Amino acid sequence: EFRRVLFRSARTTIAIKGHINNNAPKNLTIKTNSFNTTESKFFQKYLPASLKPFAGKLNLNLNIFSSIATPLKPNFKSTKWLKDYQLKINMQLLNGLFQNQVYKEFSLNADLKNNLLKIKKADIKHHNSHILFHGNLTNNFKKLNLTISQGSFLDLSEFSTLLAPYGNFAGTAFFDGKISGFPKNLDFDLNLNLQNFKSNYLFFNSISGNISQNNQKLNLSSFQLSQNNDIYELNASLNLAPLQNKTTAPKLNKLDYKISLE
Repeated sequence: EFRRVLFRSARTTIAIKGHINNNAPKNLTIKTNSFNTTESKFFQKYLPASLKPFAGKLNLNLNIFSSIATPLKPNFKSTKWLKDYQLKINMQLLNGLFQNQVYKEFSLNADLKNNLLKIKKADIKHHNSHILFHGNLTNNFKKLNLTISQGSFLDLSEFSTLLAPYGNFAGTAFFDGKISGFPKNLDFDLNLNLQNFKSNYLFFNSISGNISQNNQKLNLSSFQLSQNNDIYELNASLNLAPLQNKTTAPKLNKLDYKISLE
């Protein structure tokens, strides 16, 4: 048992206090201030390769509780070792980098119990973007059930690195709704309002409506597209299943789709 251990450098502070028995934390609090994740060899060593390159200054308040915990042996390829622990997490990552995408701030308030991560509140901020969401992660943190709050908005040009595989985009997206499932097969139901949208080949003054996907069926409902003085009303549905795991694109007459454009 120890009351407090303090590590301090010119730019970083790490404070640890609580109780550890045979390398098993029973009640432990870890706090960091301006912890540089880039310079930490320990942090980078255990960080999954899928998240790299990763950088930022971390402010953290982490509480770890357990009555039956075995010695703490982190394995970041699985979360099964966390089943004996309860965590309370308050964190803020400033001037971050994630897979070469920069952002000003990511903040998280969450609890972990029985391998269920309950996100009470999370924010992603950049200069002209602010995404707010809450929800939970299960199945080794790979299954999502998230709600994006009203008031979220995204400057598409600020996140060009993440969007690059899909094209070049500009404009401001205001959106809210729900996202669930696994990353490779997500279901979602989003209300969308795009202003001054530009892509490689298209420009619209505004695009608004509901976009959803459920069991690989994509739906556009009450979509309104405005271009100069023209306004188009669009409703459409497309079964995405024939497009999955195909080495060649299916013929148009083999697709299951409906389009109504006025």
